[in-house]
Amino acid sequence: MNRRPVVRIFLVAGVLALVAAACGDTDAPDDEASAPEPSGPSVAFASPEDGAEVANPVAVAFTTNGFTLEPAGEVHPDAGHLHVMVDVPCVEPGQAIPKDANHVHFGKGQTEGKIDLAAGKHTLCLQAGDGTHVALDLTDEIEVTVDDSPSVAFLEPANAAAVTSPVALKLAAFNFALEPAGEVHEGAGHLHVMVDVPCVEPGQAIPNDGQHVHLGQAQTETSLDLAPGEHTLCLQAGDGSHIALAITREITVTVT
Repeated sequence: MNRRPVVRIFLVAGVLALVAAACGDTDAPDDEASAPEPSGPSVAFASPEDGAEVANPVAVAFTTNGFTLEPAGEVHPDAGHLHVMVDVPCVEPGQAIPKDANHVHFGKGQTEGKIDLAAGKHTLCLQAGDGTHVALDLTDEIEVTVDDSPSVAFLEPANAAAVTSPVALKLAAFNFALEPAGEVHEGAGHLHVMVDVPCVEPGQAIPNDGQHVHLGQAQTETSLDLAPGEHTLCLQAGDGSHIALAITREITVTVT
């Protein structure tokens, strides 16, 4: 009478032990399966997002992982600086990255900047290069659409550039018609460059002196005689009667 219950209890205990062992095997960490895949260096756009609608000038910001940002010059392993290719393919690794309007260099190791783009859709390739601007196989690509707001830009020199005096300026306006001073037309006017003084408050008359350079013939090129050292330049649109508009762009340059 007592044997059957004992056998049954033994069998149940044995089954529970097997289940517990099986559960223990399932919960046990599998070192090989859970080990993370090794990841190498990478670069990416922090902003704007892929497919974003943006205003000109386009603010860009970058992130890196396992890659040290440093100014151009010397070559170190897993180090260098970033470049943005505008509407052209990323550069073949091992090739020198050109320096022109379509290949923007961030040679001081910057993690952010601004790029002037015409209204419409554009492709941007972020690519790392070594200290001598040789392309590395570290890229990220996005597409953005620039709205049609009026804007102005320094085509040359680039922001933070080292230059010699006289400093040659090449300027541009987007979605804003350049015309000689005189009559006032909506969405039109001419350019001014402010040297080491702030941009003029919109609605105020822009002075005409050594620090407020008027390009009243609708010019997009000029030159400035600047002393050695760092200078701030504000490019600002004004209407036909030299009234400041809220269309500006500022850069710094260092005259060597």
